[in-house]
Amino acid sequence: MRLDTFWNARDYQLINKEFEPVLVEFRHDDAAFNMPLEQLKAKYGIATLPALVIDSSKFAAPMVQFGNSNSVSTHEFLKSAVKQAAAAHPEY
Repeated sequence: MRLDTFWNARDYQLINKEFEPVLVEFRHDDAAFNMPLEQLKAKYGIATLPALVIDSSKFAAPMVQFGNSNSVSTHEFLKSAVKQAAAAHPEY
């Protein structure tokens, strides 16, 4: 996800309203520090970074966006997750 996603009000508000963002940091040459990241990569089938993962009990499977996507495609990805969750559980 591009950092500019967090700098525009539309996406900032959407993220804070609909999601619980988590940043997983990485350190070069520090395998112990990076172990949680490696576990997440294995869990979600991520081979390359960056990746944006949306996981929810409302979904049949997690949604993953790979690569340095621009803010427009990231916004569309976020909106699709919100729509998918609403369709799966209209009571929310």
